Amino acid sequence: MLTVADEEFTAHGAEVSLDQIAKRAGVGIGTLYRHFPTRQDLLVATLADSMLALAKKAKELGAARSAGQALAEWIAAYVKHSSTYQGLSICLNTLPDGSDACSAVVEAGSTLLARAQAEGCVRLDVDFEDISAMATAVAFAAEDVGKTRRKRMLEVFIDGLKR
Repeated sequence: MLTVADEEFTAHGAEVSLDQIAKRAGVGIGTLYRHFPTRQDLLVATLADSMLALAKKAKELGAARSAGQALAEWIAAYVKHSSTYQGLSICLNTLPDGSDACSAVVEAGSTLLARAQAEGCVRLDVDFEDISAMATAVAFAAEDVGKTRRKRMLEVFIDGLKR
């Protein structure tokens, strides 16, 4: 079911019909809802591996780069991840808290942010919720304007974080 959901989200965006996903997966809509009570639950399950990879990337960058550079590179990866499916950026801020994948991303991103703040690279009045909201906003705004504009908006966002 998750493979079909990923294919449908990729082809038609995050707002694809759940009935369509169930039909393609060869199950009834009740079965889909029994496993995934909400669209957000299905998105989390579909994106779990890529979210865990995003968390892992934060740890790798944190070990290999300066704090500011690690955070900037990770935010770029977060924005790219937020663009996995058309319309995903709108859904990300409503994903259920508590999934292992979501928690891993929050923890990893918060650690990078705290390190950058401790080294004086990033404003102290910023928290991870700010980072998440802005990253998804950049992904949303860039859906219709392309990668060049997304890169420019990302640069402006990261510059705004600096102390």
